[in-house]
Amino acid sequence: MKSKIKNVIFDYDGVIVDTMKSHIKIWNTISKSLGNGENITKEIVKERFLEGWQDFYQTTLGIPLIKINEANEMYKKLSKKSKKPKLFPGIKKVIVSLFKKVPLYVVTGSLTKRVKDDLREKGILKYFQDVWGHDEMPNLKKSQPEFILMPLKHWGIKPSEACSIGDTKAEIITGKLAGLYTIACTWGWNNYKLLKEAKPDFIVNKPSRIFKIINEFCNINK
Repeated sequence: MKSKIKNVIFDYDGVIVDTMKSHIKIWNTISKSLGNGENITKEIVKERFLEGWQDFYQTTLGIPLIKINEANEMYKKLSKKSKKPKLFPGIKKVIVSLFKKVPLYVVTGSLTKRVKDDLREKGILKYFQDVWGHDEMPNLKKSQPEFILMPLKHWGIKPSEACSIGDTKAEIITGKLAGLYTIACTWGWNNYKLLKEAKPDFIVNKPSRIFKIINEFCNINK
């Protein structure tokens, strides 16, 4: 049985910052260069981004497994030229408010340094205890419980005392399998239908609901 929430784990893309547009631009370049050339749209991402970027590259961009590493290196190079993403409206207030109550962390499929630099530039890195990106665990996918269990173990956090906040079906399922509370955000990379299929503990349609849920329903100490 889960105990009181003592730590909150945020995803980055699709929860804190809106990076959909920049990713689509990069993915279309990768698809045309190494894959099937399919034109990726927001609707496609909402419906097909299911098991993390590796799976998406293969099933939607048509990248052969043998070229996944090459595609990832292309992504890293192109992402350096992308515009800085904007914070979702209201998310900074939620982060600041939660910071006063529980330790906050970020576990993301993006690169650790890039995420830290962006959060620092936006003036909110100071509210997070630590950030773990895909480069910290390159052999894992977001659909694997170890993707979140590894950083939790490093931080000395019991899964039953943590809540993960994500925007994709894979992130919610992973959080549940790992034994965390889960909150699904509808403003990110998956549509409501997919998020509901994952059966999160809560589904929210605006950032302010995150604070309300954790503060009122999960019995964190005030």
